[in-house]
Amino acid sequence: MLEGTDVNEMYNDVVNKMMESVTTFKICGSNWRFRSVVRIEIIIIAYRPLRGNSYIPLPKKLAAKNAIINLKNEGDQCFKWEVTRALNPVDDHEERIDKALQKRAERLQWDGIEFPVSVIDIDKFGKSNDLFVNVFGYKKGYVYPLRISSKMCKTVVDLLLISDDEK
Repeated sequence: MLEGTDVNEMYNDVVNKMMESVTTFKICGSNWRFRSVVRIEIIIIAYRPLRGNSYIPLPKKLAAKNAIINLKNEGDQCFKWEVTRALNPVDDHEERIDKALQKRAERLQWDGIEFPVSVIDIDKFGKSNDLFVNVFGYKKGYVYPLRISSKMCKTVVDLLLISDDEK
């Protein structure tokens, strides 16, 4: 449940699912009778959506592999530059945002994308550009999937999201 979620609609959905389960249970020949719901428990936790922001130096262990391009950018458009570079690799100074990269970024569809980019915007961006965008995290020396695109496309972009505490 997010801030904009209609609580009444969500409650009605839960009640309908419970009633369907009871009906299915009776149809299967249980001979039980449903009287009441004794307790409903709702647990709420803080949700921190996935968002990349700006340049952070790679942890030494990852930098030593020379396998990750970490573009030096300021502001909150890290996603834009990383995706554009992944689609337009170069041999020299791949970490730089030059005029050629800026022009290539303009060719992509950014309509409705807010920076820093959220997971929902990654889906929107992927659909409008026919891209398969995966996001991986890094913690305690391990790389793990944070978001694997559900849309199958011939072009795949893999991104790594790191945080300040992993430097």
